[in-house]
Amino acid sequence: MAPILHSELCAPGAGLELSLIRARMDAEYAHALREKLPVLYLRADAEGLERLTPFPERRALVLRALVDLLAGLPRGGELIACREDAGVAILLPCTPFEAAELVCHLWIDGAKKLALAGETSTVRASLCIGIAALTSGGTYALETLRRVALDGLAVASNRGGECSVHSELYGLHQKSVERERPELASASAPVAAPAAERAVPVESVPSPVRERPTAEQVARAAIERILAQHRPASSAPFTPAHTSLETPAAVTSAEEPTIELAEGALKEMLSSIDEKHKSEVSLLERRIAKLSRSLEETEEELKRTVLVRPNDPGIASAYRRVQGLELGEENREQKLALLAQILRANLELRDQLRAAR
Repeated sequence: MAPILHSELCAPGAGLELSLIRARMDAEYAHALREKLPVLYLRADAEGLERLTPFPERRALVLRALVDLLAGLPRGGELIACREDAGVAILLPCTPFEAAELVCHLWIDGAKKLALAGETSTVRASLCIGIAALTSGGTYALETLRRVALDGLAVASNRGGECSVHSELYGLHQKSVERERPELASASAPVAAPAAERAVPVESVPSPVRERPTAEQVARAAIERILAQHRPASSAPFTPAHTSLETPAAVTSAEEPTIELAEGALKEMLSSIDEKHKSEVSLLERRIAKLSRSLEETEEELKRTVLVRPNDPGIASAYRRVQGLELGEENREQKLALLAQILRANLELRDQLRAAR
């Protein structure tokens, strides 16, 4: 299945206009709602794209290569992409949320060594991805998924890039969308946000391989199994439309990895992702705690300033934090008088030095 692309991701004269791409996304999403099919919505930015290349034509080439990279990964249906700001918005009908993290991991990893058409050397594109999903039987509006994905994109960007985030704020955004556009209000109660299922069952196979499969091979096989579990009985089997990342011969239908090797490689990959997420969460928690303490101290200083402002307007300070005497300071009035004398003496000395020059 060739991707359906916005004209800004294609050669001149090719692709669809933005309004047509939006209409196609709306139609595919409406079909998924009617048929109770899963949908994956990704909003990705290439961090530092303008630094990577100053030319708009080459930036479009980088984004097209990123879409081609994603199109070469296993998916359950169409791939509809349009350009948004410095990145792309992707709709993947019939692709369940359980495959989202594996798909994003392979996409981010492949973007680190991105091959561009007509160039011999590769470029490194640092992807930030926001994830949103509609589970089978879900009722959220497509605009809700867009906003959830943008939230995830913002968090991923703040983490430093090369990661994907699922914000899970579906209920909040759905209520906002319904207030703005009552016609999008769901007739039924909203479903819960999808929860990640990292444990992927691995089927036994008759033909073991001799070499240990790579993490990419195992991830591809895991995505294929997830898609097979969620694929309707009437749908045709998945066939990749692009061959830029074809599944290596070591992982074919006749020679899939054994249970032990596949589980080991997959656990190793997911373990590295978990460790990275835990370290990022720990760092953010420490930053939040530090900011909270600073905010509390600033609020206390503001309260004191409000109390003394009528009698003490103060002077401009070069310090980052509030300086001065506490209200309960012993001999506060005498110390203030001494500080005022020191200040006046310093100002007089400065004026004398300027006059001497």
